[in-house]
Amino acid sequence: MMILIAPPALPASERFRSSTSCSTRKLVGAKIVAVIRAKYTTRTVADSRERTLLLAAAAVFLLACFPGSMPADEKEEKTAPLPPERDNPTVHLIKRVMPSIVALRNFQPGGPKGLVNFAAGSGAVIHPEGYILTNDHVIMAVAGNKDRPQGLALFADGSQYIFKILARLPAEDIAILKIETGKSLPFLSLGRSHDLVLGEPTLVIGNPNGLAHSVSTGIVSGLQRSTSTSTSYLPAVVQTTAPISGGSSGSPLINALGQIIGVITSQHDNGQNLNFAITIDHIRNRFPRLINAENLNGFLLGLEIDMLEPGARITRVAPDSPAARENLQPGDLITGAGGRKITSGFEFHLALMNRAAGEELPISILRGKKSEAVLLKLAPLLSTIALEKPPGKPGGLDLDVYEGNWSQLPDFDKLKAAGNGKAGSLSIPPGLAGKDYFGLRFRGFVRIPKDGIYTFYAGSDDGSSILIGDRILVQNDGLHAYSEASGTIKLKAGFYPFTANFFEAAGEEKFTVSWEGPGIKKQALPAAALFTKKTTGKKNKPPVVPCQPAGK
Repeated sequence: MMILIAPPALPASERFRSSTSCSTRKLVGAKIVAVIRAKYTTRTVADSRERTLLLAAAAVFLLACFPGSMPADEKEEKTAPLPPERDNPTVHLIKRVMPSIVALRNFQPGGPKGLVNFAAGSGAVIHPEGYILTNDHVIMAVAGNKDRPQGLALFADGSQYIFKILARLPAEDIAILKIETGKSLPFLSLGRSHDLVLGEPTLVIGNPNGLAHSVSTGIVSGLQRSTSTSTSYLPAVVQTTAPISGGSSGSPLINALGQIIGVITSQHDNGQNLNFAITIDHIRNRFPRLINAENLNGFLLGLEIDMLEPGARITRVAPDSPAARENLQPGDLITGAGGRKITSGFEFHLALMNRAAGEELPISILRGKKSEAVLLKLAPLLSTIALEKPPGKPGGLDLDVYEGNWSQLPDFDKLKAAGNGKAGSLSIPPGLAGKDYFGLRFRGFVRIPKDGIYTFYAGSDDGSSILIGDRILVQNDGLHAYSEASGTIKLKAGFYPFTANFFEAAGEEKFTVSWEGPGIKKQALPAAALFTKKTTGKKNKPPVVPCQPAGK
């Protein structure tokens, strides 16, 4: 949903003040034209391609964004308490969760000269410090706005705040926003979706067609569904009958306990009340990769947290990591980090943001019934080889080919290669086109030309992964149709060990690897950036295509 508005002639500091509520004074002299694009036949519910509704912008914008600007005779009058039949549990639930819901309006470039584009979406506050959960496709158009506001988060009481995009995971269609309010905010707790049952009630509060904080109810009408957006294939969604429309993307799907059990993302092309939400368990499992604190800030802590159960319990400690050196163990319950109280895996990962290698991080744990405090020194994430010391020859990577029938990526170190050679590109060799039941492992070095943030993409049918050094950066494993996953990491200029893995079961096969970074638009990872290890004098052979098993 998009609104085009010509703003009044006010300085940017007035137009985009982050800590004040909407004011009708700012609209004096404003020329308002609205084009509301509402989604009816396309998959996502944030924008439109099929139908355009022309609405009176003043009415929509003032009523949705400036609820305090209604004429006095139209304001609600105080009435006697509702009878119990009307003041039911659903009404109580809506009152309880409403203060945590935000209507999102993004400032987008384009359109007629002198006009500002607003795109509508929704979100929910999930932490009292102002962290907001929404869809990535709601904010992806303004992700590049570094020198101007990215958008506004509007609360039901009329207050609004400029948000910043804190973290994105486009392949999973989830994002985290941050607002600064100077106060603790009401928030929604994150529930579980593993035990959802058909018929249990659901509640959606969103921003359909720009009508902020609209409420709809329904039931869980389908489980274990899949859907897609323009940028994502989503295999873990729940179906609900709660009606949605353009601007509902990012709305929380709420259960009867007031917990988030999903995030509304799309609706079916040709049907009514066929609406889908990404399950909260899927978001829980992807949250460490979404925040991505170690990779984005270049430090190593070396532990993993159970994201599904209550608390922040350690499930794995990496060998030779700062966590291992301070004797942290699987089963330890983290109760504090960096001076913050920790009650969940979400809070722990948020506490790691903006840390840096060399810093000390105090952590409190509960081991059994005993409380302990440790001081961890964060280590550098990866070592690098200087640009002036190439580790091998440019033009490609070493390639090993394997035979096998797998449902997920195998441990290639435990398998004997059926063939090997050198590959000039990260793709399926021509000799394997149309074949089934094989695996590929590309190994060598990648040349990083400048310091900065780099994103690597692995697209595959079936499973694939990318490792930088010994860190799994991109995980796109399993049996699935072609889909693309990504990982982002902060790297210094130099050479890094690089591995790309792929396996094909049966059916269609495809494998691609691309990257983007400072001065590099998204493109296939070029051969000039790939280096093989220094050879020992033996000549490389071209990849050998393994024989197909009989009957395959």
